[in-house]
Amino acid sequence: NFPSNSCDLDLVLTNQTLSGTQVLKASNSITLGANTTIPSGANIELRSKTSRLDPGFAAQGTFTMTSVSIPCL
Repeated sequence: NFPSNSCDLDLVLTNQTLSGTQVLKASNSITLGANTTIPSGANIELRSKTSRLDPGFAAQGTFTMTSVSIPCL
């Protein structure tokens, strides 16, 4: 999990499992990369100008992912 007040310029996640409820923030972009998984039941919000899902990203079952163009709020 990431601190809710953390805000990097660019956030790139690899080799992670994003479970539960999380808000990820970056002032420019968020990339969910290789071996990053969102399991069933997760509620993930991406707050950045752009969001990207790279090859190797995996989603399992039913989950909620929201991407908003309101960085760092």
